Amino acid sequence: MKIEKTVESVVNRFIKSAKSSIVKQEVIQKERIDSTSIHSIHISTTNLDIEVTSHKEQHIDIVLKTYEDGPQLEIDQENDSLKITAFQSDQIQTFFGVYPSTKVQVLVPSAVVEEWDVRTGSGDVSFSEITMSMLSVNSGSGDIKLSTIDANQVKLRSSSGDIKAKNLKAEACQIGTSSGDMVLQRLTVINLQAKASSGDIAITNIQGENLEIQTASGSVELKDIYMVTGSIVSSSGDVDANHVRIGKLLGSTKSGSIDMKDFTGSIKGLVVSGDLKLQLRGECAANLDAKSGDIIVELENEIGLNATVDIISKSEDITTNLPLECKDDSSRLFGVIGAGENAIRITSLTGDVKVYKEEVANY
Repeated sequence: MKIEKTVESVVNRFIKSAKSSIVKQEVIQKERIDSTSIHSIHISTTNLDIEVTSHKEQHIDIVLKTYEDGPQLEIDQENDSLKITAFQSDQIQTFFGVYPSTKVQVLVPSAVVEEWDVRTGSGDVSFSEITMSMLSVNSGSGDIKLSTIDANQVKLRSSSGDIKAKNLKAEACQIGTSSGDMVLQRLTVINLQAKASSGDIAITNIQGENLEIQTASGSVELKDIYMVTGSIVSSSGDVDANHVRIGKLLGSTKSGSIDMKDFTGSIKGLVVSGDLKLQLRGECAANLDAKSGDIIVELENEIGLNATVDIISKSEDITTNLPLECKDDSSRLFGVIGAGENAIRITSLTGDVKVYKEEVANY
């Protein structure tokens, strides 16, 4: 009996020791900085999440949620610049064990710090309710999320993480991702550049001056767009847009298709092997070119009664309900309807062309 109790005691001590080495206890580190002396903040981590929010206090609170033997918080203030780092110690972390979530939280007055520079490897980054002059965020595989941000310049870059932004005001905004998706909502920007390699881009409710979208194989979805100029360039991804008001737009894709509903403005559209569908509203001008794809254009009734239409199709497959006449041969239809103020020019090599007034459209 005594031997059994001794063995049981040894086993219990072993289990307790093993548990303490596997289950890590949470550790909280806190620092407080006088905000009146800080102009710029630089944050750098490896795999920790970074969360920046505003509070009503007049100081800066920095909180690191970590664990025993985990990443350590380091603060370095030099003049008006504050550097925040949180990296894993030199001790090798075992792959076995239960680790509490790690995160760097920064709470600041909403409009004190002018410049932010944030870099992380695989951690997520979020900013909310902050006013600033410059925001730069670089992430490897982590996501980036912005909410209610007012800035002069915004630069967001992620390799494989997603990027989301809503209620963003900025003069210049550059957003790029390789394989991650991009979702932008309720933006007021003077210039927006959005680039993705294989990720999708979705933009809803944006107003400003210039919009540039570029993607390789990802798709582009647009809704409620109000810009002065814009360009959408895609290699193999499709472009799907609804309710677009752009003074001058360039839309180009090689093997993808363009489907644009409720468009007002001037558009130059080019597709190589995909289809091009366009629904025109209000005063407009369209210059459309397709190599092997079809072109379908629906005209609002007022446009169809006041347009200059020139259609060239090498396949000679043109369908229209507009009063157009053949020019030169059956591969070209031309006509001036009413005052001819809305210019519609269409060129197709091997695809079909259909141009309708909306009352009999089958779009």
